[in-house]
Amino acid sequence: MKSRLKNDSLWHGLALAIINDGKVDDREIALLYDLLCQYKDVKSTALIDLKRLIEKIEEDGIVTPEEEKMLFRFLKDFVRTKTPAEKGAAFEEYVITCFDNKQYRLIEWRSDKYIQSWGGPISCQWPDLVMEYIPTKERFAVECKYRSRPFEGQVTWARPTQIDNYKYYEKTEKIPVYVAIGFGGKPESPKSFYMARLRHMKKPNLTLRELERFMEGKDVVLDLNAI
Repeated sequence: MKSRLKNDSLWHGLALAIINDGKVDDREIALLYDLLCQYKDVKSTALIDLKRLIEKIEEDGIVTPEEEKMLFRFLKDFVRTKTPAEKGAAFEEYVITCFDNKQYRLIEWRSDKYIQSWGGPISCQWPDLVMEYIPTKERFAVECKYRSRPFEGQVTWARPTQIDNYKYYEKTEKIPVYVAIGFGGKPESPKSFYMARLRHMKKPNLTLRELERFMEGKDVVLDLNAI
């Protein structure tokens, strides 16, 4: 169970199963908390908040009917939110539609398929999209990253190993790689949207000031020969 629940979408499935009968009981609360404690590397803000809520509910050793209703409402809201994979796919779709389909063609749209304890295809390490500028047939890749909000004025867009993977891809495939970053609003309609060449995105963490010059509107036109 521990390894299986490292997939965030399965937490949504578990929460849905718990609230399916219209209530949350003591046994289900204990199960949730036990699994959350096993899941040491949890990064989801919602799961962290869930763990804290259960700890608050159980701190006096008594779970009141009102507290059960509070937890039920939290889980109900939780299952309505998109999983990280769903958010990623929605933002990728947004990025694609920022390009005029009379000028640009979508060549490849990778999906992050992964088997727990086994792994996934090497292609999961490469940028999400490969596109072509129709007039010149020049191709380029785009890695898409959506974040709900900046943290302390910074956006963490990738791990160092991911950046190395994108650099390797750019070198071996001999096509430019761009990074599209969105945050705020919704993945399908971010409040702020940025796009920059990979060479300008050397650090995993970038300040909002550093990102300013890469801000884009809804319609993207790239100069593929720009440095």
